[in-house]
Amino acid sequence: MPQGDLVSVYNIKDTEIYEDNNWDLNEGFNDRDCNFYEKKEEKGIRPNRDKDGKIPLNLGCGVRMRDKYGQFLYTDKEKAEGYDREVTLNVTSWIGTSPGAIHYYGNMHFRTCTVHPEGQPTCSTSCWDIPLFGSGNIQLTRELEAWEFKRYPKTYDGWYPGDSYSGFYTPEDVIARGKQVFKDLFGKGWKLKIDRRY
Repeated sequence: MPQGDLVSVYNIKDTEIYEDNNWDLNEGFNDRDCNFYEKKEEKGIRPNRDKDGKIPLNLGCGVRMRDKYGQFLYTDKEKAEGYDREVTLNVTSWIGTSPGAIHYYGNMHFRTCTVHPEGQPTCSTSCWDIPLFGSGNIQLTRELEAWEFKRYPKTYDGWYPGDSYSGFYTPEDVIARGKQVFKDLFGKGWKLKIDRRY
């Protein structure tokens, strides 16, 4: 527990960080999958990845901080508690509700560890200043192929073959991509759940 002689190491907005446990607290997980693949391949020290470049199950654990109201906040010490450690693949579409819609979309949603007030490990609290403690939302993409431009010229106006695009033609394509991204980007212990919303 923080004592009067504890000194903050740095601040992120209005939150004082006392111990970051070597995590990069400024990294958020709201982006396209292709950008996370680039991060996975980076060499050297990767604070929010395991030795294989994957997102570890204990992401964000062991952090001590104090918010702008003076309340001391903690995250789980060694392993994340309070969540099932699931990555939920949400499959959605505008087909049938928007004229001309032809695509299905996929987002992989997950949470990092729980932030709780001092002395209240069973109570979670938000920590908006810290990007790492926001919800993760990885948008699935695929590379556009040349035939698509001939068949759907208006749909892909301004795009080029090889560009990363978020629309898929079938739910099965989204699910297959989601399973591959899950295998490639998430470390041991995570579980994948598929939620079809179309």
